Parts: sequence; C-alpha cells; structure tokens
Amino acid sequence: MMGMGAGILAAIAELEKENANLQPELLTAERARELMTAYARAGKLVSFGIAALSRKLDDSSELARLTGSSVGRAKNVVTTGAVMASSEELSSALMRGDISLDQAHEIATAEESAPGAAKELVAVAQEQPFHVPRDKARKTKLEAEQRRDLGMRQHQARRARNHSDALGMVHIHMELEPHLGAPIVARAEAEAQRLIRKARDEGTKELSSATSPMPTP
Repeated sequence: MMGMGAGILAAIAELEKENANLQPELLTAERARELMTAYARAGKLVSFGIAALSRKLDDSSELARLTGSSVGRAKNVVTTGAVMASSEELSSALMRGDISLDQAHEIATAEESAPGAAKELVAVAQEQPFHVPRDKARKTKLEAEQRRDLGMRQHQARRARNHSDALGMVHIHMELEPHLGAPIVARAEAEAQRLIRKARDEGTKELSSATSPMPTP
C-alpha cells in the first residue's frame, strides 16, 4: 500500500518533461497525429483515476475545485464513478483507456437505469463517433424508465436558468417535458430557417451565420 500512486507520480513527471520538449511546429502532420493519439489515450487513462477516486471525496464541489471544472461536470464524474463500482464493463473500458470520461458518463446514466447496458454501449463507443453511443445510451435510459413513472419524474425535473457571457449576451437554458419543449424547438427552428432564407435572398451573410438551426446537445 505504501507504494500505491508512485507510478502515477512518476508518469506525471515524465509527462511534464514531454510537455516541455513538445514543439508542434517542428512536427510532420503524421507525427502530430501519432502524438495526439497518445495524448488522448493518456487523458482517458487519467480520467479513470479521477472517476474512481471521486467516490472517496466528500462532495462534487471538492472534485470541481481539484480538477478546475464546473460543479455540474464534477457531479457527472461522481455519478460515473459510482456506477463504475458496480459495472465491470464500464470500469475496465475506462481503465484501459478505451473510452473517454464523457463517453463513460453517457454509458453510466444508461447503466443506472438498465443494468447490463454498458457492455453493448462500450463496444459502440469504441467504434462510433461520440454522438452515436450518446444517443443510444439516452434511448436505452428512456426505454428503461418508461416503466418507472417517467412522466412524473420529467415533470419534477423541469427547470430554467439564464446567465450573461463576456459579451453581454443572454443565455437561456430550459429543461421542459417533451410535449412542451418539442413545439418550442420546432417553432424556433422554423423561424431560424425563415431568417436564413431571407438573409440569403438579401445577401446578408452576417444574419445567415447568426440564425442557424438549434443544434442537438
């Protein structure tokens, strides 16, 4: 037990040296891709430790402080770590660096609602772009919760918040039940398309770029 963690400290020291010597402008595109792949896998491996150790912290705010992330993201990590404790498939995949922490969180939410779902989702995450396993995980979760008073839970989960960014722009985030949110999104996208067509007809590039359809989160 005395030596536990010594390896990661040594690895960090080596990584610090590699960072100090990294000169992207001197690399060929091929070599840059090789190193990017290595750095990405290193990030995934580190994510395993962060998620696993989050189970020992007092709360998500402490994790947010230690990792320099938002409390919301820290809560996702805590959730992922908790599910990893009971899902060998999910834990092993992150431990090997096969999936990212974001992928692990999406899989964890599905595993919570549908135990055993992680095995298939991990396989999908290794082969497909992020949005594919994410959408499949959300579908799995939704189907599993249809039998668990989903409507009531959605109603209780409604919320709205807003904030201003550095430019003074107002950001509005709302979480609504599907029968309330879907019509709003449809109307907003229809209006965006109308403005885009108008901008194109009038040759107003600025308006066209500012009114693109709302992306799927």
